[in-house]
Amino acid sequence: ANCPSLVVPGMGFLNESGRYNSLTAEFWVNIENNSSEPRRIFGPISSTDGLYADGPYIKIKVDGNTAAHYVGTWNRPMLISFIYSAKRMALILNGEVVIDQQINASTISLPERIDQGSAVY
Repeated sequence: ANCPSLVVPGMGFLNESGRYNSLTAEFWVNIENNSSEPRRIFGPISSTDGLYADGPYIKIKVDGNTAAHYVGTWNRPMLISFIYSAKRMALILNGEVVIDQQINASTISLPERIDQGSAVY
């Protein structure tokens, strides 16, 4: 099965219920990336949007909008702040803004939230 290893409530991040909100997901990672294809690190269960490790790059994807930043060697702790708002998607890596791209929340496609019992994803 292709199940995530950790599922947390998204609180509207990258789904329809948070379309016009300004939201930030912040977390520490230490990734060992030896995959030859892109691997999603973070994002909603019901779409392909999110944050990806792709070779020596870290990428963010929101609908058709994608942007990448060269990280070189993985295997080191990194503080990631993934920002979504009605006008931009951004990535802050170890305190440095490495991606800041304009988007238009009124024209992108976002998935509906998934309700599972008392939790909303």
